[in-house]
Amino acid sequence: MSKIQLPKILYKFFNWFCPESMQESIMGDLEEQFEEDLEIFGETRAKKRMVWNIIRFCRPGIVRPLRRRYRLNNYGMLKNYFKIALRNIWHGKSYAAINIFGLSVGFTCVLLILSFIKGELSYDQFHGKKELVYRVVNNHTDDSGESTKAAYTYAPLAGLINENILGVERVLRIHEKQGLLWVDGKEKFIEKNFLYADSTFFQLFDFKLVNGNRETALNSPFSAVISQKFKLKHFGKENPLGRTINNQDDNGINQLTIQAVMEDFPSNTHLEAEVICSMATLQKTQPWNFSWYFPPMYTYLEFSNPPSISEIEGQTSQFVQSQVPQNFGSVD
Repeated sequence: MSKIQLPKILYKFFNWFCPESMQESIMGDLEEQFEEDLEIFGETRAKKRMVWNIIRFCRPGIVRPLRRRYRLNNYGMLKNYFKIALRNIWHGKSYAAINIFGLSVGFTCVLLILSFIKGELSYDQFHGKKELVYRVVNNHTDDSGESTKAAYTYAPLAGLINENILGVERVLRIHEKQGLLWVDGKEKFIEKNFLYADSTFFQLFDFKLVNGNRETALNSPFSAVISQKFKLKHFGKENPLGRTINNQDDNGINQLTIQAVMEDFPSNTHLEAEVICSMATLQKTQPWNFSWYFPPMYTYLEFSNPPSISEIEGQTSQFVQSQVPQNFGSVD
């Protein structure tokens, strides 16, 4: 072993980056190499080669991590927490039962509220034209000055709006009325979800059809569209297109021809319908209903572009007083 002493800083640097488990073996090899270099190259060059050899060992795989890694025994910790929780529950059964019951009720209430809010916010959101379709509201003011808003309007209003309001692409009237129906000589029944609707119904709303043409299904008088539920109940697996439904109204008995079958309406829509009859049928059988006084209808407007509500209300106020009867009220 040579008596030549290497600078202590080299040993400190080596001990800093090299793990303790590897220091003895690596340093032993380095010192043996230094002795050989000392005999071959001399003291000065041997020291330089020693420095270079130490620096070469400062590389990934050799350098010790800057922070020590500790593996936590998570399983043991959780197991201990579980035991403590069970022990506390066992020693305070009544108190634990009250807490667990209260927590369960709280979680249940939160889930019910969130479910309700989600359902309310999803109403009619599946329609592709939801940003373009608006329903007209009747704002009626009585003699005492009290104002009442309602969703119903009357038949002639749709034509006036279509002629006087800019940007209106289509208008749609819907009249809800119970129908006294029967099929192929079977017993009569009252269908509560019975509608009269203009031919534009399936252009404004995206209710899906199983069979039939959505563009022409409600064009003609005495034409009707039925739901899948109504079809299965009264026609079974048979194809109902072209079949007839008998409808008795104030004008007598009418035969409605089924032009299409639609999917059942989802629960998150404001409309309910098992049978939709064309508005042309009501015009042909009961023309007196198309007045300013009876029957009330829903009126929907489709705009070509998203409208400004304030502008639409301003345009409406310009003609509503002159063309709408005074006792009808204003229109929003």
